[in-house]
Amino acid sequence: MKAKLLFIALLSGAAALAVAQQRAQAVFTDGEVNRRDSGGKMRSLEIGDELVAGDSVITKAGASAELKLLSGSSSIKIGQNSVFTLGEMSVGGAKQTVLQTVVGSVSMKFNKLATKEPLLATTTCLAGVRGTEVELYAGMDGSSLVAVVSGAIDLQSGGESVALAADEAVQIKPGQAPGPKFSWIGKELDFSAWNQGKLEGYLADPLASALEIEAQLASYRASLDELLPQLAQQKSAYDEAYAQLKALVDAKEDAKAKDFRDGTVFPLMLSQATIILNIRYYALTALSLRRFVLGGMYMQLKTRHPLDSADPALAAFLEAYRRILKDFEDGIVPQLVEADI
Repeated sequence: MKAKLLFIALLSGAAALAVAQQRAQAVFTDGEVNRRDSGGKMRSLEIGDELVAGDSVITKAGASAELKLLSGSSSIKIGQNSVFTLGEMSVGGAKQTVLQTVVGSVSMKFNKLATKEPLLATTTCLAGVRGTEVELYAGMDGSSLVAVVSGAIDLQSGGESVALAADEAVQIKPGQAPGPKFSWIGKELDFSAWNQGKLEGYLADPLASALEIEAQLASYRASLDELLPQLAQQKSAYDEAYAQLKALVDAKEDAKAKDFRDGTVFPLMLSQATIILNIRYYALTALSLRRFVLGGMYMQLKTRHPLDSADPALAAFLEAYRRILKDFEDGIVPQLVEADI
């Protein structure tokens, strides 16, 4: 019994090595605003509610919400018809919060934070911030517009990066590198008009938009295909180390067990956790793209045309749509859990 208790104590210290989650609190809501937690439960978002990693805020038409990060005075304003998610991923072995605009419009202002500034994302790009006030717009076709009001960001998309300073903006299409930078001085985007333009462009050529989404999802699947063998390797090494640690504890070699735990078992444990965190990030981002963007594209066509039409443009879109769904089922769904779906 003593050896078992010691073994439990040796492993329980791993929790102390985890980085604390970034939390956010709802400070304002107007209209129909809902919160979806990581378990898939949906309920109304109320002022004072705290959100943690895995939670999403969903606003309906005419609704809006404002959150504040609990590590400082930074604020997040979420416009109507938007989906905003509080996520996490690992960068350089360190856990970082990811504030993701899935669809809609979100503006963020980062003041003094007690923790490292979070990453910003849409379903098509990822950005690091430095003392930033930034606006993110995510269109119904999966495209994004990122504008820096103050500070700076380093944005990555399609395997390429661009640095944006104050009063600069850039647009990004799914699966592609950032477009050219342009001036944002004194501008205020009419998101509804901008998004309507994205809808019209999609309806004019639905296949082209579907192929862009396919390219973006393929990039997430490629990231998963790279991470999964690494996870299997780390798990095998951890299982072997775990057995060695247990043998030391059973032999009552307490000093050796502690050294082996700190020097071998904990690093392997944290390495696994890092890989799992990023697998979850890519899988959940792919799910958001499939659910809110590709699904929305399908519904736009369905409400305008019979989807069994012989129209060549519709037929081409449906062929791509079915292929994308199959690839999603094969490559992404195995990394999700029932609560995600």
